[in-house]
Amino acid sequence: MDNRYDAIVIGSGIGGLTTASILARIANKRVLLLERHFKFGGFTHVFKRHEFAWDVGIHYIGGMQPGSTLRQIVDWLTAEKVEWNRMADPFERFIYPGFQFEVNSSPTHYLQDL
Repeated sequence: MDNRYDAIVIGSGIGGLTTASILARIANKRVLLLERHFKFGGFTHVFKRHEFAWDVGIHYIGGMQPGSTLRQIVDWLTAEKVEWNRMADPFERFIYPGFQFEVNSSPTHYLQDL
């Protein structure tokens, strides 16, 4: 096994994974990605304790509909290995004393609620 690399990326969070992917796919570099945790992904994974689960990072990403620029970039970076699921409406709820506002994905519905 050849253990020579063109680049070494330390940390497999979003930035490290993106950098390693770009170097390997665009620049055709041999990349070594190092991570001290037992899981790759940094703040992109969920950890569980007993029956409870915590999402330690991003809780949702907007603008990922098929064909969007952001979706195309992320699909390319991940070689289309990320499965995207639409969140149920309302996808966000703000609760204030005596007032609650729910955010829906439909722009028309959102504007009406405002």
